[in-house]
This record gives sequence, structure tokens and C-alpha cells, in this order.
Amino acid sequence: MGSGLQLSGELLEGRSKLSLEMTLIFVVIPVCAYISSVFAINDFSLFRRKGINFCLWCGSLLTAVASLVVMKLGGSLPLCLGVLAAAPFVVVLGYEFIDHENASRST
Repeated sequence: MGSGLQLSGELLEGRSKLSLEMTLIFVVIPVCAYISSVFAINDFSLFRRKGINFCLWCGSLLTAVASLVVMKLGGSLPLCLGVLAAAPFVVVLGYEFIDHENASRST
């Protein structure tokens, strides 16, 4: 994620030879990989595979893909990065509103 953000900074300064699309893809892919790895570790280490986890994972990835859609619709790089930054919050909000109640009932 850090190198993708470095590329984003260079694009904003006008020093990058990459296009906006490629720069954003270099940020989106590591974010999606990070979110996926967190879910994989959670599912495989705790042996709790619940449907809500899959829904939250899909919601996070759809938010990441939405940043690419915003870019295709003519959004600026800071706007696209802002949409991408919302991807992890899907998990936080989903857990707080849905899964948190299930976890408290099971204990």
C-alpha cells in the first residue's frame, strides 16, 4: 500500500509516467489483498465461517471496486483514494451493527 501511495503522490506532483488508472490499480490491489488476508486469517484460525463474514468481505471489495468506477466516471485521484479508504470501514460498521449482536448472544 505504501508504494502505491508513493506513486499517487508522484502523480499528483506531475512526476509520474503512469496514468491515473494504473496508479489507482497499484493502490487498489494491495488494499484488496490486505482485506482478504485479514478475513482468511480470521476464518482459518478461529474456524468460524459465517455468512456475515463473506458479506462483509464482498462489501469491502465492492467499495474498493467502486473507487475504480469513480475514476472511470471522471473522478480525481484524491476522490478515488477517499472512496478506497472507506473499504475497511464496511467491515467495522458491519461488525458493529450485525455481528456484534450475534457475538454477545453467543457468550
